[in-house]
Amino acid sequence: MAKSRKKRKSLDWDALELQAFNLRFERMSREDKLKKARRLATTFRRHNEPLPGGLKTLD
Repeated sequence: MAKSRKKRKSLDWDALELQAFNLRFERMSREDKLKKARRLATTFRRHNEPLPGGLKTLD
């Protein structure tokens, strides 16, 4: 009998927090940084996780 529900892939929160921290050091345009920060923030909010400091202080 085949499963009808898709198995949810677990997220590696440590890796996501590291991405948020390293975002300020990445060499990309400001617009691309903001897009990536917005995508990361959406992921954290969707799973009711607090935003990492790297996303809060991105300037």
